[in-house]
Amino acid sequence: MTMTTAIKHANPQNALKRVCVDPSEMKRSANGSGFTRCDKCEKDIAAARVDNHDCEQEAKTKELLTKMKKQVMKQVVKKSDGAIKSTKRKSEPKVIKKQAKKVKTKDPNAPKRPASGFLVFMESFRKTYKDANPESKGVAAAAKAGGEKWKQMTEEERAPYNKDAEARKLNYEQAMTNYKNKGPKNDEGEVSEAAAEDEEEANVEDD
Repeated sequence: MTMTTAIKHANPQNALKRVCVDPSEMKRSANGSGFTRCDKCEKDIAAARVDNHDCEQEAKTKELLTKMKKQVMKQVVKKSDGAIKSTKRKSEPKVIKKQAKKVKTKDPNAPKRPASGFLVFMESFRKTYKDANPESKGVAAAAKAGGEKWKQMTEEERAPYNKDAEARKLNYEQAMTNYKNKGPKNDEGEVSEAAAEDEEEANVEDD
């Protein structure tokens, strides 16, 4: 069995073929392979593949591959755009929420909430404590001492302060009614030192 016959039996598609090409039209590459020119597509075709060369089929295959590449690129771009839009939608609510927090402010002209019985008691106790302890300049010490004394007081001892607190509450409710009817003002105000002390003392009472 010759080498050519063995190749045909092993792989018929790659079997050597006898090519009928005019030697005058044949071109040779550096390694000795033969090429001929196709008049239709004007391309150099290997002499061994002249019989399998089909200009129209190759053009259709190339066109199909080009379309497939374009479709793949469109899908990639579409997914990328969708991911970007999704990211924007998730980030926008956070920005709006932060802005809402900054805009929200208290009207300094609104009526101050009424003092409780404990805070009414602290108004007089604070002065007494400062006179007895001139070296104490902080509010916390007076508030702590007042809180301890308030806890030791009976209901009868607390009654005058609670009664005063109830009267202040009625005045506050009336002031709030007038405030709501007039509408809030936008003028800025400052918290007084006494108001700051009352706030801290209220925290002591809650404890």
